Amino acid sequence: MDIAEPIVAPAAAAETAIAATQVAGEIIRLTATTSSIILPNITSQELAAKGYALGYVISLLIATNMWETIIWKAFSLTTINAGRGAEFEGVVIALFNLLITCNDKVQALREAFYRQNLPNATNLLATVLIFLIVIYFQGF
Repeated sequence: MDIAEPIVAPAAAAETAIAATQVAGEIIRLTATTSSIILPNITSQELAAKGYALGYVISLLIATNMWETIIWKAFSLTTINAGRGAEFEGVVIALFNLLITCNDKVQALREAFYRQNLPNATNLLATVLIFLIVIYFQGF
C-alpha cells in the first residue's frame, strides 16, 4: 500500500506565511529598537566622559526611552483581543492589516484612526506633529 504525501491545505500555507512574516517583522523591529537604544547610550557615555553636565545625559536617556515607546506602539506585531477578535497593537501594522482585510476601506481607515483602548493613527500623527513643531522652534 502506497503512503501518499500529505497535502498542505491552502489555509495552512497562508497561516505559515503569516507566521513567518510576523517573525521576520519582530526581528526587524527588535533590531531597530535595540539600535535606537544602544547608539544614544554610547553617545551619552561619551558626553559624560567629556565632562558635560549630567542633565544632558539624563535628557538623552529619557528621549531614548520615549523613542522606544513610540516605535513599539507604531510597529508592534503583538496581537491583543479587545473583544472584537485579535487586533495588532502597532498602529502602522493595524492600519495596513485593516486596509487589506476590510472590504470597506473608509471604515478601515476610521477604525485605524479612532481605535479605542489601543494606540491609534491619530495619536501617532499628533506625536509626529508635536515632534516636528518642537524641532522647528528649536531652530530659532
